[in-house]
Amino acid sequence: MKKAILLLVFFVFSFSYGQNEKTIDSLKKVITSKISKDEKAVAYHTLLQITLNTDFEISKKYIKELYALNKDNSCPKCEVLGDLNQGYFYYLNNENKNSIIFYEKSAKKALKIKDYENYEAAKMQLIQTFLNTSDIVNGEKELNDLLDFKKVNNLKKNTEYVYYLLGQLNIIKSFNNTAIEYFLLAEKKMIENKSKDFAFKITNNTMICTMYANLKSFDKAREYNNKALIIANETKDVYEITKVNLYRGFLETSAKNYSIAQKHLQKAYDYYKETGNKMYESSSAQFLGKVYYQLKDYPKSLKYSNIAIDFFSKNNQNSDYARSLVNRAKVMIINSNLESARQDINIAKSLIKPDSKDYIEVLDSEIEYSKKTNNINEAIKFIDLRDSLVQVKESKSNKNSLNEVEAKYQTKQKEQQIKLLSTQNELAQKQKYIYIALLGLLAIIGGSLFYGYRNKIKTAEKLNELNELKSRFFANISHEFRTPLTLIKSPVQ
Repeated sequence: MKKAILLLVFFVFSFSYGQNEKTIDSLKKVITSKISKDEKAVAYHTLLQITLNTDFEISKKYIKELYALNKDNSCPKCEVLGDLNQGYFYYLNNENKNSIIFYEKSAKKALKIKDYENYEAAKMQLIQTFLNTSDIVNGEKELNDLLDFKKVNNLKKNTEYVYYLLGQLNIIKSFNNTAIEYFLLAEKKMIENKSKDFAFKITNNTMICTMYANLKSFDKAREYNNKALIIANETKDVYEITKVNLYRGFLETSAKNYSIAQKHLQKAYDYYKETGNKMYESSSAQFLGKVYYQLKDYPKSLKYSNIAIDFFSKNNQNSDYARSLVNRAKVMIINSNLESARQDINIAKSLIKPDSKDYIEVLDSEIEYSKKTNNINEAIKFIDLRDSLVQVKESKSNKNSLNEVEAKYQTKQKEQQIKLLSTQNELAQKQKYIYIALLGLLAIIGGSLFYGYRNKIKTAEKLNELNELKSRFFANISHEFRTPLTLIKSPVQ
């Protein structure tokens, strides 16, 4: 099921697929109408989201027209979206180096014009490409940079896509349980936001399906594959329905339900062959080679193994190339074509590290070869090597589980530290406001006391003035009383 990790979701849109023909006609009318170049660029971008998965030739034409909108340097956004779609075009053709170059160009140009939405889209596509090629160093670095950028600029959108990328990162680290948690968080976020990005919903459910399959929880895996299929059927988009069928084929192959796997894989292969999607066609062919071998239909197993080998040998995908060679070698052994089988096994061994999980399949082919040539000692030697490698892988798996627990603990510790620092900062801020409030209150009380004291002094002064006036008044009155009495008293005497 490792192959499922390599299937990319095009993050940059939230577009409901169904009825593509009508949508394409509608978008063509928009492109030819009298609207701004920026609006035309968005229409081209939306159109390419359909055609890049169905028609490479027409997609090249639309990308060229999108770039042409900026021939007078009046539409920098056209360049941003042109590079973004060109990067995805190269990805689908398995030209990862060129894909990375154009995603980086798109991100740089988007940042220059402060188009943060498409900057995030380009960065997420870049991260996805690094993770697809197992470049964990650059993938993790870019992902951390993006998280910091979102935090600094307070960008709340696209959180579900970031969770998805974190899930992919943890897959590569073999932290399967943590990966599932991130995919489930992505699903939760989409439900909260009432997301209409159906293609991404399908991809996220498919990744959860893949992780449960890796953990041998096949019923749970089927549950999420069925969820993805319900959404795909609602969109009525053949591309999405086929992708879900392809993953169901991967799932049933892992569960060793080869007859069921064959039906799903064959449908997927036929569709991808018809639409010219070489990457998906080759992935389907690789699994069909394995399934038909288990069903003992060796001619078909050989046919599809050859198709996969032809593609993967030219595109530097060593693991897929080696697995396809091993499957063909097993068919050659059945057909007693031992010389060709030996060549395929030797090439496969040169492509895979002896400590990798894929090397177990190589050792299986060595065992079959030794049995066929009646070399019992060699067969025993390879059986011992295989069993030893299986034990090492189980031990590594247990170690990864411990590392996963430790990583979770450290993450929680960091989160608690951040929360503590945040709480301390909030407390310090609150204390500052409390101190300011207290100072203000003291100032008010002090002012009130001062004004009260001053008013008391003024009141005392006024009272003194009144007392003096009263004294004068009564002095004058007594004088006035004495004078008339004297005047009356004298005649009487």
